Amino acid sequence: MNKRRRLLMLAGPALLLVIAFVAFGDTISRRVGEIDFKTAREADENDSPTWPVNPAFKKDTFTFARIKYSVDGAHGYGKTEHRWAIDFPASDLDLSFRLQQMTSMKVDPDGRVLKITQKALELVVADKRLQLHLRVAEAAMDLAVTLRQSPNEDEDFKVIKLMGMRMFNALAASLKLALSGYSQNSALIMRDVLETIFLVDFFGHEHAAVTRWRLADRKGRMKEFSPIRIREALDARDGNIKRKRAEIYEMFSEFASHPTMQSAEMLRPVKGGNAVIGPFIEPTCLDAVLSELGRLAVQVGEVLGIFVPPDFSNGQSVLLRFARTKSDWLLEFYPRPAD
Repeated sequence: MNKRRRLLMLAGPALLLVIAFVAFGDTISRRVGEIDFKTAREADENDSPTWPVNPAFKKDTFTFARIKYSVDGAHGYGKTEHRWAIDFPASDLDLSFRLQQMTSMKVDPDGRVLKITQKALELVVADKRLQLHLRVAEAAMDLAVTLRQSPNEDEDFKVIKLMGMRMFNALAASLKLALSGYSQNSALIMRDVLETIFLVDFFGHEHAAVTRWRLADRKGRMKEFSPIRIREALDARDGNIKRKRAEIYEMFSEFASHPTMQSAEMLRPVKGGNAVIGPFIEPTCLDAVLSELGRLAVQVGEVLGIFVPPDFSNGQSVLLRFARTKSDWLLEFYPRPAD
Protein backbone atom coordinates (compact mmCIF):
# COMPACT_ATOMS: atom_id res chain seq x y z
CA MET A 1 0.00 0.00 0.00
CA ASN A 2 1.51 3.30 -1.04
CA LYS A 3 2.01 6.23 1.35
CA ARG A 4 -0.70 8.40 -0.24
CA ARG A 5 -3.37 5.70 0.12
CA ARG A 6 -2.45 5.09 3.76
CA LEU A 7 -2.83 8.83 4.47
CA LEU A 8 -6.26 8.89 2.82
CA MET A 9 -7.39 5.88 4.87
CA LEU A 10 -6.27 7.56 8.09
CA ALA A 11 -7.75 10.93 7.17
CA GLY A 12 -11.13 9.50 6.14
CA PRO A 13 -12.47 8.70 9.65
CA ALA A 14 -11.12 11.99 11.03
CA LEU A 15 -12.86 13.91 8.26
CA LEU A 16 -16.13 12.13 8.96
CA LEU A 17 -15.76 12.99 12.66
CA VAL A 18 -15.22 16.66 11.83
CA ILE A 19 -18.27 16.69 9.52
CA ALA A 20 -20.40 14.99 12.20
CA PHE A 21 -19.19 17.48 14.84
CA VAL A 22 -20.01 20.48 12.65
CA ALA A 23 -23.42 19.04 11.76
CA PHE A 24 -24.17 18.39 15.44
CA GLY A 25 -23.08 21.91 16.31
CA ASP A 26 -25.36 23.35 13.61
CA THR A 27 -28.27 21.26 14.93
CA ILE A 28 -27.74 22.49 18.49
CA SER A 29 -27.35 26.06 17.19
CA ARG A 30 -30.68 25.85 15.33
CA ARG A 31 -32.48 24.32 18.32
CA VAL A 32 -31.27 26.88 20.85
CA GLY A 33 -32.20 29.60 18.38
CA GLU A 34 -35.75 28.24 18.06
CA ILE A 35 -36.43 27.33 21.71
CA ASP A 36 -35.84 29.42 24.82
CA PHE A 37 -34.57 26.66 27.11
CA LYS A 38 -34.76 27.36 30.83
CA THR A 39 -32.90 24.17 31.84
CA ALA A 40 -30.43 21.77 30.24
CA ARG A 41 -32.93 18.95 30.84
CA GLU A 42 -35.40 20.52 28.42
CA ALA A 43 -32.81 20.27 25.64
CA ASP A 44 -31.71 16.70 26.44
CA GLU A 45 -32.39 14.07 23.77
CA ASN A 46 -30.29 11.26 25.27
CA ASP A 47 -32.29 10.33 28.40
CA SER A 48 -29.46 11.44 30.68
CA PRO A 49 -29.66 10.15 34.27
CA THR A 50 -31.90 12.01 36.66
CA TRP A 51 -32.71 11.69 40.35
CA PRO A 52 -35.19 13.10 42.87
CA VAL A 53 -34.47 16.20 44.93
CA ASN A 54 -35.89 16.59 48.42
CA PRO A 55 -38.40 19.48 48.12
CA ALA A 56 -37.34 20.73 51.56
CA PHE A 57 -33.81 21.33 50.23
CA LYS A 58 -34.62 22.32 46.66
CA LYS A 59 -33.01 25.75 47.13
CA ASP A 60 -30.07 24.22 48.98
CA THR A 61 -28.62 22.17 46.14
CA PHE A 62 -25.69 22.72 43.79
CA THR A 63 -27.13 23.81 40.44
CA PHE A 64 -25.08 24.01 37.25
CA ALA A 65 -25.87 27.34 35.58
CA ARG A 66 -24.98 28.21 31.99
CA ILE A 67 -24.92 31.92 31.13
CA LYS A 68 -26.59 32.81 27.85
CA TYR A 69 -24.71 35.60 26.09
CA SER A 70 -24.70 37.26 22.70
CA VAL A 71 -21.91 37.51 20.11
CA ASP A 72 -21.81 38.72 16.54
CA GLY A 73 -21.04 35.23 15.22
CA ALA A 74 -18.18 36.50 13.06
CA HIS A 75 -15.19 35.93 15.31
CA GLY A 76 -13.64 33.24 17.46
CA TYR A 77 -14.24 29.54 17.83
CA GLY A 78 -17.54 28.16 16.59
CA LYS A 79 -18.52 30.98 14.23
CA THR A 80 -22.05 30.95 15.66
CA GLU A 81 -24.21 33.47 17.44
CA HIS A 82 -25.15 30.65 19.85
CA ARG A 83 -21.61 30.10 21.07
CA TRP A 84 -22.86 30.00 24.65
CA ALA A 85 -24.45 26.61 23.79
CA ILE A 86 -21.20 24.79 22.93
CA ASP A 87 -21.37 21.30 24.57
CA PHE A 88 -24.93 22.08 25.69
CA PRO A 89 -26.74 20.25 27.27
CA ALA A 90 -24.44 17.22 27.57
CA SER A 91 -21.70 18.87 29.67
CA ASP A 92 -24.23 20.47 32.02
CA LEU A 93 -26.07 17.22 32.74
CA ASP A 94 -22.94 15.05 32.86
CA LEU A 95 -21.14 17.28 35.38
CA SER A 96 -24.25 17.40 37.55
CA PHE A 97 -24.56 13.61 37.40
CA ARG A 98 -20.89 13.02 38.29
CA LEU A 99 -21.06 15.37 41.26
CA GLN A 100 -24.20 13.62 42.51
CA GLN A 101 -22.63 10.21 41.96
CA MET A 102 -19.11 10.80 43.30
CA THR A 103 -19.57 13.34 46.11
CA SER A 104 -21.86 13.89 49.10
CA MET A 105 -23.21 17.09 47.55
CA LYS A 106 -26.89 17.44 46.85
CA VAL A 107 -27.13 18.35 43.19
CA ASP A 108 -29.99 19.60 41.01
CA PRO A 109 -30.30 17.17 38.07
CA ASP A 110 -31.61 19.68 35.52
CA GLY A 111 -29.24 22.64 35.51
CA ARG A 112 -30.30 26.15 34.54
CA VAL A 113 -29.89 28.44 31.54
CA LEU A 114 -29.75 32.09 32.56
CA LYS A 115 -29.71 35.45 30.83
CA ILE A 116 -27.71 37.80 33.02
CA THR A 117 -29.98 40.77 32.30
CA GLN A 118 -33.26 38.84 32.48
CA LYS A 119 -34.21 39.73 36.07
CA ALA A 120 -33.23 43.38 35.62
CA LEU A 121 -35.29 43.68 32.43
CA GLU A 122 -38.29 42.13 34.17
CA LEU A 123 -38.03 44.79 36.87
CA VAL A 124 -37.79 47.53 34.24
CA VAL A 125 -40.78 46.23 32.29
CA ALA A 126 -42.84 46.25 35.49
CA ASP A 127 -41.89 49.82 36.48
CA LYS A 128 -42.84 52.83 34.32
CA ARG A 129 -40.45 55.05 36.28
CA LEU A 130 -37.45 52.89 35.45
CA GLN A 131 -38.56 52.88 31.82
CA LEU A 132 -38.59 56.67 31.86
CA HIS A 133 -34.96 56.76 33.06
CA LEU A 134 -34.02 54.56 30.11
CA ARG A 135 -36.08 56.67 27.70
CA VAL A 136 -34.28 59.86 28.65
CA ALA A 137 -30.93 58.07 28.45
CA GLU A 138 -31.80 56.89 24.95
CA ALA A 139 -32.85 60.42 23.92
CA ALA A 140 -29.57 61.90 25.22
CA MET A 141 -27.55 59.21 23.44
CA ASP A 142 -29.45 59.87 20.21
CA LEU A 143 -28.44 63.51 20.53
CA ALA A 144 -24.77 62.52 20.88
CA VAL A 145 -25.01 60.36 17.75
CA THR A 146 -26.72 63.11 15.76
CA LEU A 147 -24.20 65.74 16.87
CA ARG A 148 -21.41 63.51 15.58
CA GLN A 149 -23.13 63.51 12.18
CA SER A 150 -23.11 67.29 11.95
CA PRO A 151 -21.22 68.52 8.85
CA ASN A 152 -19.39 71.14 10.93
CA GLU A 153 -15.69 70.23 10.71
CA ASP A 154 -14.32 73.06 12.86
CA GLU A 155 -11.53 71.73 15.11
CA ASP A 156 -13.14 73.04 18.28
CA PHE A 157 -16.49 71.56 17.27
CA LYS A 158 -14.75 68.21 16.77
CA VAL A 159 -13.83 68.36 20.48
CA ILE A 160 -17.52 68.59 21.37
CA LYS A 161 -18.29 65.69 19.05
CA LEU A 162 -15.62 63.63 20.83
CA MET A 163 -17.04 64.56 24.23
CA GLY A 164 -20.48 63.46 23.02
CA MET A 165 -19.05 60.16 21.79
CA ARG A 166 -17.31 59.65 25.12
CA MET A 167 -20.55 60.22 27.06
CA PHE A 168 -22.50 57.96 24.67
CA ASN A 169 -20.05 55.11 25.27
CA ALA A 170 -19.99 55.69 29.01
CA LEU A 171 -23.79 55.76 29.33
CA ALA A 172 -24.04 52.57 27.28
CA ALA A 173 -21.39 50.80 29.37
CA SER A 174 -22.91 52.00 32.63
CA LEU A 175 -26.37 50.81 31.60
CA LYS A 176 -25.08 47.41 30.49
CA LEU A 177 -23.29 46.91 33.80
CA ALA A 178 -26.34 47.99 35.81
CA LEU A 179 -28.63 45.56 33.98
CA SER A 180 -26.03 42.80 34.37
CA GLY A 181 -25.89 43.15 38.16
CA TYR A 182 -22.68 45.17 38.52
CA SER A 183 -24.11 48.30 40.15
CA GLN A 184 -20.90 49.60 41.66
CA ASN A 185 -19.00 49.39 38.38
CA SER A 186 -21.94 51.09 36.69
CA ALA A 187 -21.73 53.97 39.16
CA LEU A 188 -17.95 54.14 38.74
CA ILE A 189 -18.41 54.94 35.06
CA MET A 190 -21.09 57.50 35.92
CA ARG A 191 -18.47 59.65 37.64
CA ASP A 192 -16.67 59.92 34.31
CA VAL A 193 -19.95 60.99 32.69
CA LEU A 194 -20.43 63.62 35.40
CA GLU A 195 -16.92 65.01 34.96
CA THR A 196 -17.39 65.21 31.19
CA ILE A 197 -20.75 66.95 31.63
CA PHE A 198 -19.10 69.65 33.75
CA LEU A 199 -16.37 70.20 31.17
CA VAL A 200 -18.79 70.45 28.22
CA ASP A 201 -21.05 72.74 30.26
CA PHE A 202 -18.05 75.01 30.84
CA PHE A 203 -17.23 74.98 27.12
CA GLY A 204 -20.85 75.82 26.31
CA HIS A 205 -20.61 79.17 28.03
CA GLU A 206 -17.00 79.97 27.18
CA HIS A 207 -16.39 78.74 23.64
CA ALA A 208 -12.84 80.15 23.52
CA ALA A 209 -11.92 77.73 26.30
CA VAL A 210 -12.29 74.82 23.86
CA THR A 211 -9.31 76.05 21.86
CA ARG A 212 -7.22 76.56 24.99
CA TRP A 213 -8.10 73.08 26.27
CA ARG A 214 -7.38 71.48 22.89
CA LEU A 215 -3.94 73.05 22.57
CA ALA A 216 -2.85 72.92 26.22
CA ASP A 217 -0.11 70.61 27.50
CA ARG A 218 -0.80 68.52 30.59
CA LYS A 219 0.49 71.19 33.00
CA GLY A 220 -1.58 73.93 31.39
CA ARG A 221 -4.65 71.72 31.18
CA MET A 222 -4.49 70.78 34.86
CA LYS A 223 -3.91 74.40 35.87
CA GLU A 224 -7.04 75.71 34.12
CA PHE A 225 -9.22 72.66 33.44
CA SER A 226 -8.73 70.24 36.33
CA PRO A 227 -12.05 68.77 37.61
CA ILE A 228 -12.01 70.92 40.73
CA ARG A 229 -11.22 74.12 38.75
CA ILE A 230 -14.09 73.40 36.37
CA ARG A 231 -16.53 72.79 39.24
CA GLU A 232 -15.44 76.00 40.95
CA ALA A 233 -15.82 77.98 37.72
CA LEU A 234 -19.33 76.61 37.15
CA ASP A 235 -20.35 77.31 40.76
CA ALA A 236 -19.06 80.90 40.44
CA ARG A 237 -20.94 81.32 37.16
CA ASP A 238 -24.21 80.09 38.70
CA GLY A 239 -23.75 81.77 42.10
CA ASN A 240 -23.81 78.31 43.71
CA ILE A 241 -22.30 78.53 47.19
CA LYS A 242 -23.49 75.10 48.41
CA ARG A 243 -21.00 73.07 46.34
CA LYS A 244 -23.69 70.75 45.00
CA ARG A 245 -21.49 69.67 42.10
CA ALA A 246 -18.69 68.71 44.49
CA GLU A 247 -21.14 66.78 46.69
CA ILE A 248 -22.37 64.67 43.78
CA TYR A 249 -18.81 64.09 42.55
CA GLU A 250 -17.73 63.02 46.04
CA MET A 251 -20.71 60.68 46.35
CA PHE A 252 -19.69 58.78 43.21
CA SER A 253 -16.08 58.75 44.43
CA GLU A 254 -16.90 57.41 47.89
CA PHE A 255 -19.41 54.75 46.88
CA ALA A 256 -17.97 53.63 43.55
CA SER A 257 -14.68 55.03 42.26
CA HIS A 258 -12.53 54.88 45.42
CA PRO A 259 -11.81 51.78 47.56
CA THR A 260 -13.49 52.94 50.79
CA MET A 261 -15.53 51.26 53.51
CA GLN A 262 -18.55 53.17 52.20
CA SER A 263 -18.05 51.58 48.80
CA ALA A 264 -18.59 48.14 50.36
CA GLU A 265 -22.27 49.02 50.73
CA MET A 266 -22.73 48.63 46.97
CA LEU A 267 -21.54 45.02 47.26
CA ARG A 268 -24.34 44.10 49.67
CA PRO A 269 -27.66 42.88 48.18
CA VAL A 270 -29.25 43.57 51.57
CA LYS A 271 -28.40 46.60 53.67
CA GLY A 272 -26.29 45.50 56.60
CA GLY A 273 -25.91 42.02 55.10
CA ASN A 274 -22.86 40.28 53.72
CA ALA A 275 -21.00 41.62 50.70
CA VAL A 276 -21.01 39.26 47.72
CA ILE A 277 -18.62 38.62 44.88
CA GLY A 278 -20.01 38.73 41.36
CA PRO A 279 -23.23 40.20 39.94
CA PHE A 280 -26.57 40.49 41.72
CA ILE A 281 -29.86 42.18 40.91
CA GLU A 282 -31.65 43.78 43.84
CA PRO A 283 -34.66 46.05 43.11
CA THR A 284 -33.72 48.93 45.44
CA CYS A 285 -30.14 49.00 44.20
CA LEU A 286 -31.19 48.83 40.54
CA ASP A 287 -33.67 51.66 41.10
CA ALA A 288 -30.98 53.84 42.71
CA VAL A 289 -28.45 53.23 39.93
CA LEU A 290 -30.92 53.80 37.07
CA SER A 291 -32.19 56.94 38.82
CA GLU A 292 -28.67 58.38 38.83
CA LEU A 293 -28.27 57.33 35.20
CA GLY A 294 -31.47 59.20 34.31
CA ARG A 295 -30.29 62.35 36.09
CA LEU A 296 -26.98 62.26 34.27
CA ALA A 297 -28.65 61.60 30.92
CA VAL A 298 -30.78 64.72 31.33
CA GLN A 299 -27.61 66.76 31.89
CA VAL A 300 -25.85 65.11 28.95
CA GLY A 301 -28.68 66.16 26.66
CA GLU A 302 -28.73 69.67 28.06
CA VAL A 303 -25.01 70.37 27.62
CA LEU A 304 -24.85 68.79 24.15
CA GLY A 305 -28.00 70.61 23.06
CA ILE A 306 -26.18 73.93 23.39
CA PHE A 307 -23.92 72.94 20.50
CA VAL A 308 -26.53 71.70 17.99
CA PRO A 309 -26.25 74.10 15.02
CA PRO A 310 -29.52 75.97 14.38
CA ASP A 311 -29.30 75.20 10.64
CA PHE A 312 -28.78 71.45 11.24
CA SER A 313 -32.37 70.29 10.73
CA ASN A 314 -31.83 66.68 11.76
CA GLY A 315 -30.07 67.82 14.91
CA GLN A 316 -32.88 70.20 15.76
CA SER A 317 -35.52 67.45 15.40
CA VAL A 318 -33.55 65.10 17.67
CA LEU A 319 -33.05 67.95 20.13
CA LEU A 320 -36.82 68.49 20.15
CA ARG A 321 -37.42 64.79 20.91
CA PHE A 322 -34.96 65.00 23.78
CA ALA A 323 -36.69 68.11 25.14
CA ARG A 324 -40.06 66.31 25.12
CA THR A 325 -38.65 63.26 26.88
CA LYS A 326 -36.85 65.46 29.38
CA SER A 327 -40.14 67.26 30.07
CA ASP A 328 -41.86 63.93 30.78
CA TRP A 329 -38.97 62.95 33.06
CA LEU A 330 -39.06 66.22 35.01
CA LEU A 331 -42.83 66.06 35.37
CA GLU A 332 -42.56 62.56 36.87
CA PHE A 333 -39.60 63.05 39.20
CA TYR A 334 -39.64 66.80 39.92
CA PRO A 335 -43.31 67.85 39.62
CA ARG A 336 -44.15 71.48 40.15
CA PRO A 337 -46.09 72.16 43.33
CA ALA A 338 -49.73 73.01 42.83
CA ASP A 339 -50.60 76.71 43.05
